[in-house]
Amino acid sequence: MTLLSSYAAARILACIPELAADVDLRAPAKPQRIAGGETTGAFDETVRVASGLDGCTGVMVSSDILLTAGHCLDELDFDSGVAVYRGPDPTSSTILQGIRWGIHPEFCTDCDGIFNDIGYIELVSGFEPTDGFAVPVASAPEWNQLMRAGTDVTLVGYGRTNNAADESGTRRQVDARIEGLIAAGAEFTAGGDGQGGCSGDSGGPAFATLPDGVRRLVGLTSRGYGCGERGIYTAPYPALCWLRDETSLDLLPPECSACDCIQLEEDGCSCSSEGAGDSRGQLLILGLAVVLRRRRP
Repeated sequence: MTLLSSYAAARILACIPELAADVDLRAPAKPQRIAGGETTGAFDETVRVASGLDGCTGVMVSSDILLTAGHCLDELDFDSGVAVYRGPDPTSSTILQGIRWGIHPEFCTDCDGIFNDIGYIELVSGFEPTDGFAVPVASAPEWNQLMRAGTDVTLVGYGRTNNAADESGTRRQVDARIEGLIAAGAEFTAGGDGQGGCSGDSGGPAFATLPDGVRRLVGLTSRGYGCGERGIYTAPYPALCWLRDETSLDLLPPECSACDCIQLEEDGCSCSSEGAGDSRGQLLILGLAVVLRRRRP
């Protein structure tokens, strides 16, 4: 694995300079898992993706399209497809075959702090989750309510529970809280104190709940600094126009058809009339053994 360059790290830290002393650029990179949580039979729109040593996690946004982290797909053999597993654990899973997949065209690990760590998989045949599909936050009112420091989120994934060699493959959930938005609001930090992601949780959903009880997809697990430590999560909204162009799946409200109704900022969006709260969130640096490649079916 390789660490981010000093230049890229400096550009990220420039967003929140008061946190620079908290980041050790020499520390070893560690992937994302769910730690400090519990097994769950809920969230059955969350699936396991066969990618890498511990696999990854994904979340269904339609009957045949799921979102995951871009780095989960970057090293796959494009001609071989990818297996997706539905079910709470390895003993009760069914296999769903992915026939087409893609990575955000601007995904990289050295891009002024914005990784665009998001991709999709199209399945041969999908399913209808018990509680419906994961609907991403895509309107200004919902963004202003949820995408801010202090919002409670539920993280779901199939990863390990600690840094030791325990097995992944069982769906778990853990509650955390958004600490702050970074990367011009396209990412946020959450988790810590033993509650957060571990290896195998990359691409898994972060859910938040609106005041009326409606659940929304606010992030996808991207990277972190250790099992149960703070992690960085990709907001799906900035990629929804790309997803529509790639797959014809339109998850945008009519007023956001051009992906321009939310003006992203570091801690909230400019259309908010209220304070966005404390923007402090510890920035975590992770080295990824990936290269920038563009995929097309």
